[in-house]
Amino acid sequence: LQLSDIYRFEKKWDKAAGIYQKLINTDPDNPEYYFRIAAIYEASNNSAEAIKEYDRIDKKFGASEEVALQKHKLYVNEGKYDKAVEILNKLIEENPDETSNYQLLAETWLKAGNEAKALEVYNNLLKKNPNDGQSQLALAEFYYQKGDHTNAFDMLKKAFGNPKLAIDQKIRILYNDYLMQPKIDSEDKSDEYILAKTMVDTHPAEAKAHAIYGDIFYLDKKFDSARIEYRKSLETKKDIFSVWQQLLQCDGLLRDYKSLADESDKALELFPTQPFVYLSDGESNLQLKNYKKAADILESGLNQLTDNKELELEFDNSLAEAFYRLHDYAKSDMYFQKVLDKDPNNTLALNNYAYYLSVRNENMDKAETMSKKSLEIEPHNASYLDTYGWILFQRGKYEEAAKYIIQSLDIEKDNAEVNEHYGDVQYKLGKADIAVEYWKKAKQYGSDSPNLDKKISNQKIVE
Repeated sequence: LQLSDIYRFEKKWDKAAGIYQKLINTDPDNPEYYFRIAAIYEASNNSAEAIKEYDRIDKKFGASEEVALQKHKLYVNEGKYDKAVEILNKLIEENPDETSNYQLLAETWLKAGNEAKALEVYNNLLKKNPNDGQSQLALAEFYYQKGDHTNAFDMLKKAFGNPKLAIDQKIRILYNDYLMQPKIDSEDKSDEYILAKTMVDTHPAEAKAHAIYGDIFYLDKKFDSARIEYRKSLETKKDIFSVWQQLLQCDGLLRDYKSLADESDKALELFPTQPFVYLSDGESNLQLKNYKKAADILESGLNQLTDNKELELEFDNSLAEAFYRLHDYAKSDMYFQKVLDKDPNNTLALNNYAYYLSVRNENMDKAETMSKKSLEIEPHNASYLDTYGWILFQRGKYEEAAKYIIQSLDIEKDNAEVNEHYGDVQYKLGKADIAVEYWKKAKQYGSDSPNLDKKISNQKIVE
């Protein structure tokens, strides 16, 4: 046996087969030796000799479906489709309820170039068993291959509405044939929506059905609809982290920070070691101005991190923000510096650290250097333009400050804080009427600046 394996490795097929023939002579009732000889001939692309061996197996041990299917494969490889069809017809006659043989017969006719015969087999199969999901999929594939997309999709839709067809197979089709295929934004995605909706209607209690329907909405940037499906998925099966992750992403993208805080709290109960959930919870509480809770959650999440630099930077940036809002400037500066030590080009840290230093009117040289660097990396970022302009304003460079802040407004006209900043700059340039105009815009856009009303009523900056 070892010697035969060596001959096979060296592709000395005749010698390998000869070894097994000697073994057959000593043990003629061991079927494994016969199958090994047939396999050797198959490996050497000697289909004719392999078929002879399978015939010998049938004669010695009796006909079997296993041997019949092996011979069928060899006949197809040789292009002897009539013999391949003959084998399958005999198997169907012996076992008319085995649908896989019908499907194999249809595929054989297709390989033989006889589409009419293949279609006849599929139609007969579905007539015999109209609810056979595998046959519906096979016929859908047949129509797709022919370019008949209308009939193909109709049959695929029937398969997706078939409760007997496994949901995992439907999900694989959706992912492989639809979700994972490259698309352009304007491309019609109605087919995947129809299939996913059909699947959800057919399997309403399956969490994975709602999850993939949510994924389709998510990839199409329909985050509200995606969120509905993710929630339905979690109602059925609440311990799937990937679905929670997608749900929290939707909350964040929709800027629904109340939902993000509530749902990340629930997720933390289920996944107390997942840093992403802590980050979501912390950032949502930052937005809700629950700064102490945000800081506590973020510090707890930071302790769960292991070797994830990108996520660590997000935690540090958020902690810097939280401690700034808590007026713990030493800790805030420490976390900003941690970010920049690890990633000197982190524009978020460069900008925010610079801005907060300028608001405190501390270390202005460092603030200006960091802000300028963030702009060099992202020259068209509205927030970074405003920060640099504001630092110039704080340093008394009003003309230059105005140039940068107006560029920020050109990008985001309705930013309340930037409108107030531009009003301040105009006032310092001696243009009180223009200053009041922009202060009013800041109020219109929802500014909660404590001195804004006084600026408007007094028509001057309140020191």
